[in-house]
Amino acid sequence: MSMSETPPSAPQGSQTLARGIQALKTVAMSRTGLSIQEVAAGLGVHRSVASRLLQTLSEGGLITRGGDGRYRAGAGLIPLARNGVAVFREEALPEVRRLCDRLGATIALFVEQAGAAYALLVEAPRSAGFHLSLSEGASYPFDHGAATWALRSLHPARPDDPAVLAEARSRGWVRTAGEVEPGAYALAVPIGSDGLRPNSCLAVITLREELLDGALEPLLESARRIAA
Repeated sequence: MSMSETPPSAPQGSQTLARGIQALKTVAMSRTGLSIQEVAAGLGVHRSVASRLLQTLSEGGLITRGGDGRYRAGAGLIPLARNGVAVFREEALPEVRRLCDRLGATIALFVEQAGAAYALLVEAPRSAGFHLSLSEGASYPFDHGAATWALRSLHPARPDDPAVLAEARSRGWVRTAGEVEPGAYALAVPIGSDGLRPNSCLAVITLREELLDGALEPLLESARRIAA
């Protein structure tokens, strides 16, 4: 094929599937629900095309249409989300372990769940002679702590947001001292949702404040690998 020739377009079936996946992600990530027209605008398609996609997703229970005519995530996503979180943990584990060994500090992967920061994965250095009171499966209130601020920084800004959230959104990371446990220091980086996986963040937690001074770049690198 010469350089001037137009490459063949994607097969119709593939294009429809791609649009359906994008429509599902768009609706699932919306906090207020979306109208047919808003979905159509987001996908760059005619309203009739968006309507057919949304109808198919609704029939599968993946989204639902409310009395206000807006589409929101449906109950059919719950088992998929559970499986997705389990796969997410499994895929992130090698990187979390590498970062733990590299920094010699506790590394935790948090996800947002039921309005709280949920510790999905915690890896402590094997050589540590102390243990922070952090365990997998623990949930932390959504009003303090580096993980909380990192997760909340992924939400749209609100007038009543504390200053730490504006800083976290601007920097792409947040650092705290003693907010969850006295004498503990934390540095967290947000990892946005892909539509099926929940919002998450990767955090370094230590009793040695100076350790965080050189932890940001390794933490950002690991977060990028986990998000990829």
